[in-house]
Amino acid sequence: MRPPVDVLAHRPRFDAAAAARIAREVFAIDGEATPLPSERDQNFRLDARTGACFVLKIANATDERALLEAQQEALARVAASCDVCPRVTAAADGETLAEVSDAAGGRHLAWLVGYMEGVPLATVRRHTTALMADLGRRLAQIDRALAGWDAPALRREFPWDLARAGQVVEAYAPLVSDQVLRDPVRRVAGAALGRLAALASSLRRSIVHNDANDHNVLVGGGDDLYTRRQRVTGVLDFGDMIESYRAADPAVAMAYAMLDKVDPLATAAALVGGYHHESPLDEPELAALFDLACLRLCVSVCMAAHQQRQQPGDAYLSISQEAIARTLPRLARVPAGLAEATFRHACGLPAVASGPAVVAWLESKRGTFAPVLGVDLQREPSVVFDLGVSSPLVEGDPARNGERDLTERLCAAMGRAGAWIGVGRYDEARLLYDSPAFAVDGLPGERRTIHLGLDLFAPPGTPVHAPLDGVVHFVGVNDAPQDYGGLVILRHEAQGLGPGAWGLGVPGSWFQVSGPLSPARACQPGS
Repeated sequence: MRPPVDVLAHRPRFDAAAAARIAREVFAIDGEATPLPSERDQNFRLDARTGACFVLKIANATDERALLEAQQEALARVAASCDVCPRVTAAADGETLAEVSDAAGGRHLAWLVGYMEGVPLATVRRHTTALMADLGRRLAQIDRALAGWDAPALRREFPWDLARAGQVVEAYAPLVSDQVLRDPVRRVAGAALGRLAALASSLRRSIVHNDANDHNVLVGGGDDLYTRRQRVTGVLDFGDMIESYRAADPAVAMAYAMLDKVDPLATAAALVGGYHHESPLDEPELAALFDLACLRLCVSVCMAAHQQRQQPGDAYLSISQEAIARTLPRLARVPAGLAEATFRHACGLPAVASGPAVVAWLESKRGTFAPVLGVDLQREPSVVFDLGVSSPLVEGDPARNGERDLTERLCAAMGRAGAWIGVGRYDEARLLYDSPAFAVDGLPGERRTIHLGLDLFAPPGTPVHAPLDGVVHFVGVNDAPQDYGGLVILRHEAQGLGPGAWGLGVPGSWFQVSGPLSPARACQPGS
């Protein structure tokens, strides 16, 4: 990547009095100017004597006229279909761009837009699911308004372009002084780029807003405590617009929305669902979204390190960095496949794209599967165990629920029922998962509770049969507390569905068999 122009060195440097003078002389608006935060240009709120309110925008000296004209056309296109963005106001001579000079002789282009009511999302502490869905919906409206539009000025080399994220991380990650942050940036970016390599050519491209961070999103609305400030009223700052991945807009928004959230994936899913129901995402985009969001945070860290070297002491350049430092390591522990399945569920889609085909294939094989224990469980004497939260078989003292103690109680129950087979139920809420392996990241005292398998209990030495033809994929002993113990995994090919059709990149289903004192466990395909 070519070294970028030092745009921060070309920022305009007007004070409030100068901004008010420009408004009066160029735009025929007499009023008071108040500075607004900005990174590369300057923005002033103008409160006119008439009571109207505007924003005076003074562009970076490096911004070409064609780029600003493209921003104005984008605003006009969005305004024609929805009310989520400000409208451009012409100068006294009818032009929408005017050249102005600062005290140092720097030449800049100034323009005026209407002021939008609301407060920055970053200042609102409570982000409801409905607010996140509304944000997704609003971004989809913007993207839909820009779909099919072409602006040559936006086909540019830009460090905030997610399609160039790998180059930015490679160039600037070494500048991140904090190794505790630098290491996860490299690790997360490397993993995300590796997965995206197979998807990049399939991702739709379009002109995108590209910067819906929580300081560029305005919220408001609602009179009561529950609904107050829980509706998106505006999306600001089209200065980072670019022709890039269409999925960049929801990805950028969810990157910042996930910061410091107790359940970042749930927050992101609400946003993705809102976007999809307004403008459907396709299969490659759903697969790429989480990685693109994580990449945005990595790029933010790297660009902040680069810009802080250029402009030390500028607090605005590090505005999101502490929250990213706290959140990025947590996101690194979220499996990309789980994120994709969560987003698909929020969009009303099967958790795995090939899920319906797999279910249809299983239905077509009904009646041909071999019985796992060699007998018909519908006829053979057996007992179905209740191991749920109110089960009398589960002790209140976790120490009494170890494998040996619990096995004795289960065997005694089977003996009383005159059965040699026991069955543990699927999708059952249990309190048995108290080892560290089942802890929920970031939530003290929280752990997994839902059993996603079917347990079959039988005496030691009972033959266990594969349900259908396959090959041995794994043999070993998982001896961690509450792990499987002795384990055999068989891989089955689902003819005609192709590699990876069952999820997680493994063709066919996995059948897991544990040691003689633990249950045999038939797992979901691909689990």
